[in-house]
Amino acid sequence: MIKIDVETAENLILRESANLLSVHRPIIQSEVLPYASVSEVEEILSRNKYHVFNITHNGLKRAETLSGITESRDFYFVPEKKMDILREMCIL
Repeated sequence: MIKIDVETAENLILRESANLLSVHRPIIQSEVLPYASVSEVEEILSRNKYHVFNITHNGLKRAETLSGITESRDFYFVPEKKMDILREMCIL
């Protein structure tokens, strides 16, 4: 698992981590602020087949997009091949 907390530079970190994302497929926890480069972050996650979950007071909530979310700006990005980890932990 990787935690990213870089105050709107998430796109830069993810862009430069292309090999890490495609080879090691880490689960990522990150805050994504509304004025960050959200479209590039979404594109990188989609290209690498990551699912997006908003971390809310009521648990994880699947998110189709990073835009327009007002409850919490904290997320888990989970690669398809590691979705079973969340299921095993009874998070989903």
